[in-house]
Amino acid sequence: MKGDKSICKVISYIKETKTFVVQEIVSSIQGFLPLTSDPFNNKAKIFSALKTGNTIPLICIKTIEGKPVYSANLHALDAKQEDNSVSISISFSPNDESFNSSVFDTMFNLLGDIIDNDFKFSLAKQLIVANKELRIRPSLYKEIFYKCTGKYGMQLWKENLLPFTTNTTISNLWKNGNDTERQQILEKLGISLPEPEIKEITKEIKVRVGSVVPLFENIAEYIITKINNATNNIKIAVAWFTNFDLFNCVKSALNRGIHITLVTNNDLINNGGYCLNFDELIKSGLKLHLVEYPELLHYKFCIIDDKTIMTGSYNWTFYAEEINKEDVVVIEDLPEVTSYFVNVFNSLTEQYRLVDKMPDTVPDRPQYDRSSFKQYISEELVLRAKRNIGDKKDTLRKAKTLSPENDNVIRAISEFESTIDNSQQSIKILTKLQLNLQLQNVCKTVKNFKINELILVNKYQIFVFKELLLNNKEKVLGRR
Repeated sequence: MKGDKSICKVISYIKETKTFVVQEIVSSIQGFLPLTSDPFNNKAKIFSALKTGNTIPLICIKTIEGKPVYSANLHALDAKQEDNSVSISISFSPNDESFNSSVFDTMFNLLGDIIDNDFKFSLAKQLIVANKELRIRPSLYKEIFYKCTGKYGMQLWKENLLPFTTNTTISNLWKNGNDTERQQILEKLGISLPEPEIKEITKEIKVRVGSVVPLFENIAEYIITKINNATNNIKIAVAWFTNFDLFNCVKSALNRGIHITLVTNNDLINNGGYCLNFDELIKSGLKLHLVEYPELLHYKFCIIDDKTIMTGSYNWTFYAEEINKEDVVVIEDLPEVTSYFVNVFNSLTEQYRLVDKMPDTVPDRPQYDRSSFKQYISEELVLRAKRNIGDKKDTLRKAKTLSPENDNVIRAISEFESTIDNSQQSIKILTKLQLNLQLQNVCKTVKNFKINELILVNKYQIFVFKELLLNNKEKVLGRR
């Protein structure tokens, strides 16, 4: 019908009349798309759709003998083209997942490489809303975020349709916003500013009982001591956990009945094939909640028995323990402080899913530096090897596979091979000394026998020589 906007597939091209044959997706009705001088009729784009099978949006401008004639200019029938706003309505089936997936993919392809006009913006909004309900495309947030120009990306974030935006967008909104708009920005970012302090002539002074202890070294040892002394429960929120000593300590605590909950990231550091076996802890009773891209957990705190807080820059890794400069502050018997940490931890366990086993895969991060991951894990493996955790040779082999040009890996392998060579050489020297000693003892049975006149290669020859000396020494001496 004239004026209807439709999603169509380009079937063929009639060269003589310079006309495309197109088919409307929903109704399967075929029509025509004349190739005119209209700048909206992008010739290259239409031929590309013909070649690839992609769909394109068209508008019916008239009918000839019951056949619709289309234009690629969606404003072709507008009296005035000053208002370029365009809308499209998408309908999904309540029970046909295959149909919904096909329609969703078709609509998504209409967005192209960049969302830079109102039509695509309106379509993106509908896809986001639909995806929340249908869960057809898990990576939709990320894909739309990278397609949006600044204007449309900012608008999607303001309307709570995208959970993230750029720092530049936030900076511009803050600079140009009034007090109400700035408060909305803070709420979206989860930031709560303190109320202005009201100065009073008299002030109540609270005497607090508790302690705050800063740590800058031997942090793992301190954490292990606190975990071993736990009597009821432990709550851990840490970005990365690869320290085998802390792993064993947590497992031991679980085995003695301590309730432990861990919130951490499901990424290549924690779940990249060279990591700790968290399934062992789950089987021992650990409650594990995982945070996945595009979100990232960056906390590093632990709560012991809802009384002791350990928080700081320290990740639970060998790298943090041996290489980095780290700090941890231990806060004890300060209930007001502890309650803040407990509330934050409880919000994490409510927000992120509880798993009964570690996933087989991790979400892909388009800006994640995989070379940095390989270097990080390879050096973790070197530290494990130095602590003699597991098969040292196999551990160093894995480190070399991940990062063959890493200086620390090369140095560790060289030291390991040197140790093996020295050990083997030491064994050879010791064996030779033992043989010579045995030979000297044998030769003492014959007076004036010179040991350097006979070369004996192995223990068997010494045994035979000894027997000859003891039973028939004259004959032996006669032969020498």
